[in-house]
Amino acid sequence: MKLVAVVVLAVALVVGACGVGAPDSGLAGVVLAGPTCPVERVGQPCPDRPVAVHLRAGSVRFASDAHGRFRVALAPGTYTIVNDGGTFPRCRATATVPADAYATITITCDTGIR
Repeated sequence: MKLVAVVVLAVALVVGACGVGAPDSGLAGVVLAGPTCPVERVGQPCPDRPVAVHLRAGSVRFASDAHGRFRVALAPGTYTIVNDGGTFPRCRATATVPADAYATITITCDTGIR
């Protein structure tokens, strides 16, 4: 019985040291909110602005920082990213995560300003 426990522990240590199970893939990018001006006029730019929001890709929850940036580890596959509560209910994007890489995306949240 002790030998089995030692073997299990040794395998767990080797697997943990190799990083098996931790994806080396995911999504990175920025979240922008827009429009940000109640009335857009010719010659007066009204760019979308970075925003901090809570998001979800499948069952994985993550957040962007105050500059709108985020990076989240995800297994390869196609994900729909949506807002996970908060001020911006209209955040939605679809992205495909490749194997062994991070896909870069921009997620736009609709402010509802028209």
